[in-house]
Amino acid sequence: MNDRAALDLLLEHGPLSRTKIGQLTGLSKPTASQLLVRLETAGLVVATGTTEGRPGPNAQLYAVNARARTSPAST
Repeated sequence: MNDRAALDLLLEHGPLSRTKIGQLTGLSKPTASQLLVRLETAGLVVATGTTEGRPGPNAQLYAVNARARTSPAST
């Protein structure tokens, strides 16, 4: 259920950081990290870059894997 919520957020908002996914879903940072690992391992999300131009360390951004979005009927 949390995985689906994260995927929906990524589809709606585009690339998001682990922290932002946690904030938008209400999940803790460790839980958000675990779900991103699951989704990345399944090939559903990919790391797309990092945030820039703000104080503090850059955060990894994640997005829905475009290749995972194509249905078998469309290939």
